[in-house]
Amino acid sequence: MKRSIIIFLILAFIIIEVVTGSWLSWESYKGALYWLGRAQLERGQSNTARDYFQQISTRQGAEHLGEGNHGRLARFREALPKIHYTDLSILVQETYYREGMAALAQNDWAHARTAFTSIPGYRDAQAVLKASYYRIIEPSDKVIWIVQAGVDSIISVAFSPDGLMLASASLDGQVKLVRTDDGTLIRVLKRTRDSPTKVEFSPNGQLLAIGDGGGAVQLVRVNDGALVQRIDAGVYDFAIHPNGQLLITSEAGGEGNIKIWRLSDGVLVGQVKASEYADIDFSPDGTTFAGITPSGRLTVWRLSDQTEVYRVQEISEGRRLLSISPDNHILTEMRYDTLDITIRSYRDGLTKQIIPSSETDNHTSYYTPSVVFSPDSQVLAVVSADNSIKIWHHEDARLLQTLPGDMEKIHSIAYHPNQQMIAAGSGDGTIIMWQVK
Repeated sequence: MKRSIIIFLILAFIIIEVVTGSWLSWESYKGALYWLGRAQLERGQSNTARDYFQQISTRQGAEHLGEGNHGRLARFREALPKIHYTDLSILVQETYYREGMAALAQNDWAHARTAFTSIPGYRDAQAVLKASYYRIIEPSDKVIWIVQAGVDSIISVAFSPDGLMLASASLDGQVKLVRTDDGTLIRVLKRTRDSPTKVEFSPNGQLLAIGDGGGAVQLVRVNDGALVQRIDAGVYDFAIHPNGQLLITSEAGGEGNIKIWRLSDGVLVGQVKASEYADIDFSPDGTTFAGITPSGRLTVWRLSDQTEVYRVQEISEGRRLLSISPDNHILTEMRYDTLDITIRSYRDGLTKQIIPSSETDNHTSYYTPSVVFSPDSQVLAVVSADNSIKIWHHEDARLLQTLPGDMEKIHSIAYHPNQQMIAAGSGDGTIIMWQVK
């Protein structure tokens, strides 16, 4: 029945074409294309339908240029009813979507990727593709969920202290909160013009600290996103004290000062000179803080009087990443250039173990290193250059588990505070929640 109606409409357009002449030739043809496209879409012929719709879109503007100044034709245009094609873009997107879903049903992942990535503004495309990737291309039963948290790279992820929420920062300026159990969006906590660089919860879970590309740290309330405090200090890195009352920041330029701020009123209460920018963190017991610079100098200071406890100076230079175990015993540093992981005693800085770069995969210039301790301090999760996540036992450098390589570069990982789960944020704006042993 529907097909008969479409044929009738096409014949009607042809009759009008013959009776009225050249002006309606495109109008009738356009109507025919439109209804043919709708019919093909209903039949599941996405490619054919899209061809019809795109022919209309291509000439939609050109018709006005050719006809607008002709008096008789202009009067006809005003007088005669015409089909409106406001849904063309939606129909074209629907053809791509149906084509992609049909390809996934056939396990044709490459075809699905082409279709989904052709949909303008389809923000969930990468999450859909990634979920199918771990079903079709690299099957894994370790994926708990995948969500699209941004349209650009997820540069930082952090669990709330109770483990119920996950915060993420995307280079598109969005800071989001999702539920840990299923990835459901709780709220968009912040939208900033300066791309966020890091997120960290306060110990009570009520505040979230957000570092931005403008060199500031903003503290916002988790329940409504309201700004509580802002510290502008040319910040490169920051960390919140375990008691939630202090914040340390390292400068991105100048003398690389590490400053101590009181969070309640944003007052500077102390500082030390690091000579250059540094990755920094508080010790979990809150009595000391540490910083490591690109020149290879690792320093630990006592918080009470900012005196130096010890210093380790490496001969080689290269930017390093710092991580301190929750039990306050172990400190790791990871070099950006060689990928070597040095495991040290936090008490005196002495080297306990080295995981060489040959074990963490070959270096690539696009690699973003990330290393975090498990809640029990027994193992390290490390992002490798092939975008896999490797789980190492720190005492004997034994590889315990490898999570499959991501389709895109992984920028940040976080260990769940009380469950065997790791969240990983990647360059396509997705977050994967992994189950680990």
